[in-house]
This record gives sequence, C-alpha cells and structure tokens, in this order.
Amino acid sequence: MIKLSVIVPVYNTEKYVKKCLESIVNQTMKDIEIIIVNDGSTDYSEQIIKEFISQHSESNIRYFKKENGGLSEARNFGTRQATGKYISFIDSDDIIEKGLYESLEKYMKQEIDLIKFKMTKVDEKGNKIKKIDGPTFEICTGEEAFEKLCTSDKYLEVACVYLYRTEFFIQNKFEYQANTYHEDFGLTPYIIIKAKTVVSTDVFGYQYLQRENSITDN
Repeated sequence: MIKLSVIVPVYNTEKYVKKCLESIVNQTMKDIEIIIVNDGSTDYSEQIIKEFISQHSESNIRYFKKENGGLSEARNFGTRQATGKYISFIDSDDIIEKGLYESLEKYMKQEIDLIKFKMTKVDEKGNKIKKIDGPTFEICTGEEAFEKLCTSDKYLEVACVYLYRTEFFIQNKFEYQANTYHEDFGLTPYIIIKAKTVVSTDVFGYQYLQRENSITDN
C-alpha cells in the first residue's frame, strides 16, 4: 500500500502549478502518489501539467480532468481516487518543503488519525512573511486536541496543514461542502473532534502563498 496520496486541485494556476508539483516530486519520502485534479481550468494549466508529467514519468502521478465545480468538489473527487494510507491536500499555488513528509513519517507509522504541522506565509517572490505558530502536543484524543487548538491556534481549520489517515477519513464519510468559500472552516473542526488520535507537531513544512486579492486575503 502506498504511504501517502497527495491531492492537488488545480484551477487556473498556470503561474504556480509547476513549482507546486516540483516541490512534491522532490520530497525525500518517495512512497507517494500525486493525484492532480484539473477542475476545468481555462488557462494553460493543463498543458503545463501534461508536460510536467511527461518529464517525470518515473513518478507516480495520476491526472484527472473534470468540469469546474470548485475547490470542495475537486478535493472530494481526489479523495475518492486515493490509494495511500494517508491523504495530504496541497493547493496548487503553494509549495511544500523538501523534507516535510519524511519528518512526519514516524507519526504515520503509529497510524494516528490526524497529524498537524505548521505553515509559513510567503510572498510572490518566495520571501517568508510570517511563520504561523500554534500549540504542539503528543498523542491525545480529538476532543482534547480541539480544546488545545481552538483556544490558541488561529489556523486550525486550514485543510492543507494536516495529514489524514485515509481509512479514518473515508469511514466517516467526510466531504467538503460545495459552493462555499472557506470550505475547510466547516469540516476541519469536525474532523478533529471525530479523531481518536491527534498529534500537533512543530514541523514547519508548508509554504502558503499570500497572493494579492486572494479569497483568504480579502
């Protein structure tokens, strides 16, 4: 069984998607599959993706194209394709640091339901703007984790800063709500509470691009 399925929804991110995918194929942990979901892009994203795949034929990359339905539908679609023991969501304008998944591997071996890590905001040039800190703790229940995170972590809802044990995710029939901005804000707290085991690590491995006029910025 593959260790990790990395799901990358793509919609009109021709400027960023190649760098995002490069950061995934360059991970030091190699036992991963990359699931790219093209959510009806109208720019050159598809051409860039196909060229990237042809240049990285040795990597386990699976490409899907669907009609535009929004980020939630793209994530839900990708989850249904996942064959890995864990799921990771990466937005196609962001990147991850080279050793992110390897640094979390010890927690995957323990089959923890939910593994949290930390992110850094970066600008268009890749300059680090701000590290988003928060509480760290060893294995606890979901309800205990929610209490720890809810009181002091402003970014506990962001879907991309967690690894999800796939069986746990599928068995609970978690889905992101369609046609909604900040779709992860509704689901992530519920996922945390439902988890039997959660850890929050001190690993900074996700670089979140702070784009001008982005949904989050506004």
